[in-house]
Amino acid sequence: MPLTSANVHDFILIDVTPALGAWLDGTEPNDGIALVANSPLNASFDSKENTTNSQPAELDIVFAGGGTLTGVTTASGSGLTGGGTSGTLNLGLTKSCAANQVLQWNATSWACSSAGSGTVTSVNTPSGSGLTGGPITSSGTLSIAPAGVTNAMLANPSLTVSAGTGLTGGGPVALGGKTTLNLDTSKVPELNTANSFTGNQNVNGNLAVVNNATFKPFSVQSSSTFGTWMNLVNTSPGGHTWNVISAGGANSEGAGNFAITDLTGQSTIWLEGNVNAGSLVTQGNVSAGSLMTGATAINSMGCGGPFGGVGFGAKGSTGCANYSLLGEGIHTYLNRPTGGQILFRENNATEMVLASGGNLGVGDAAPVGKLSVLGSESTGNGFGAAMKLSNSAPGGANWYLRAGATGTATPAGGLSIANDGLYAVAIAPNGNVGIGTTAPTNTLDIRGGLTINSDTPMTSNPHMSFSTMFMGSLCAGAQNCGFGTGSSWGAFVPDHNIMITRMTITLNSAIDPSCLPANVYVQTPSGTVLGSVPIPGNAFFVDSGALSINVPAGTVLYVVPGVTGNCNLGASAGGDVYMNTQYVMQ
Repeated sequence: MPLTSANVHDFILIDVTPALGAWLDGTEPNDGIALVANSPLNASFDSKENTTNSQPAELDIVFAGGGTLTGVTTASGSGLTGGGTSGTLNLGLTKSCAANQVLQWNATSWACSSAGSGTVTSVNTPSGSGLTGGPITSSGTLSIAPAGVTNAMLANPSLTVSAGTGLTGGGPVALGGKTTLNLDTSKVPELNTANSFTGNQNVNGNLAVVNNATFKPFSVQSSSTFGTWMNLVNTSPGGHTWNVISAGGANSEGAGNFAITDLTGQSTIWLEGNVNAGSLVTQGNVSAGSLMTGATAINSMGCGGPFGGVGFGAKGSTGCANYSLLGEGIHTYLNRPTGGQILFRENNATEMVLASGGNLGVGDAAPVGKLSVLGSESTGNGFGAAMKLSNSAPGGANWYLRAGATGTATPAGGLSIANDGLYAVAIAPNGNVGIGTTAPTNTLDIRGGLTINSDTPMTSNPHMSFSTMFMGSLCAGAQNCGFGTGSSWGAFVPDHNIMITRMTITLNSAIDPSCLPANVYVQTPSGTVLGSVPIPGNAFFVDSGALSINVPAGTVLYVVPGVTGNCNLGASAGGDVYMNTQYVMQ
């Protein structure tokens, strides 16, 4: 086989037909084929016995003609299988060898034999092998060389790219080549079957979705915990971006809720015609002819004039008598249908009721009067069962009307009037009234001063009095006043300190002026005078006016009249004197 430098890196095809014919007819022994380079050619040959990294060695036998093939047999010891007498015949190496055995020529036939042993001392990567990294004599890495794989090395050096549905272009592509695919504009965006798109999609122009065969021809879906959003963007001056949201659990609107918002809370949603919804939550303005949200109606309520209202329940939208809240911009009206109640609640617990007929209950769900207050209080000065009346102007104060129970400063079962500093009036359950005390022991129990009809103030008790009299003539203490003497009747011993505040004196016989001075004395048995009231001449009645005569508790008091002047001969010194003494306890 003549070779030149032009054959470098080429694969050389050598015709071994004559040698093979000699093997087959037995004229030459089957000792294999030797490749020998003639001088001065210096050549090396690479074995292809390892089919993992290179092509397996193969011997192609071609029937060149000149006869008729009646069959192909695989003789014993040939190492081949297959063959036959007709049709397309295939030959292959025998597979009867055990694991890790190879076919080996034993001088007469091919037989299974254990692989030999030996040592690889070097691995080369010659030019044209498509590899780099050699020679390797101990350990190393072999790599495919850049541009090392050529089309000639490939069983199929090209591939075909076919244009699928909705695409145009494509075709065969050689190694290192490229092709172009384009959207088929005659089919997009008109999609005849279900399609899935990933990433962001933009449509320039109008998009129409028509599907008369299903109740949801347009569907938007995501698995975001924040929610599934649709944006409606208007880029013209003054336009906004509106968001239509099916909220997820991570959204403040709450999982499962639906929202329409521009995220400003200031814009208006215009809904033309009637709107029906199970519930409605808005951040901003909503304008509609009427709005029905479940059992709630928002409309004019049929009251005439510029009224807008809110109605609840089955009757909420059936006329002016059944609205719940109504207004015309100035006045606000709260209403209930006939027979109903208006209840004020906290945490769904009723705290105040405006019952049918107008009775108002604070803490009382069934008020029987125009105002009914019900509470519970068991501490001294608490407000759980109290009413407060206050004046916030300068000099004003807080006043409380309390109902009492066990543990309160107000009598248990009673009533009190108090301010922030004291209890002014208390009424016990038996009807006793206390002024200055919360434990009255009498029908009227006053602790402190009392003024009655501008009379002298008293510090503890109302006016009390005792009476004494002197029967007979007062001549016993005077000269020349005629004959006879009288006697004093009555005395008083107070068990508290008292103050005599007034004295009235009545005489059956007036005292002649010549007998004066004359007095009524307040004195002890020992004669100590604590006070006195003068008696004018010719007087039958004397009023002392205001007095302040203090008398210690336990003192024996005598109240007696006396004349100390020198009467004219035969003049009357007076007689039969009646004395009434008023006092207060200290």
